[in-house]
Amino acid sequence: MITVMSALAEFESDTISERVASAEAFRARRGDWHRGGYRSFGREKDGSIKEAEADLIRQAAVDFLNGTSCWSIAQRWNDAAVVTPTGKTWA
Repeated sequence: MITVMSALAEFESDTISERVASAEAFRARRGDWHRGGYRSFGREKDGSIKEAEADLIRQAAVDFLNGTSCWSIAQRWNDAAVVTPTGKTWA
């Protein structure tokens, strides 16, 4: 009996996973903004661009392509009190 119940629970878990993945894929194809979790650095929660952070990302990209290390960029942002969307320092 426990084996049958375990198999049913696993089947239901797989079914839920497929439904959630299908719904996320549908929203992505439609172009909807992903709403779960923390906001991305450089974006507002609704997906619009947060210009001050976007400017930092653009400058970091240029610096990185010119040979600046990620560590140096993180240190510069930490020195300037730029924090992650969750309020933490950069590592």
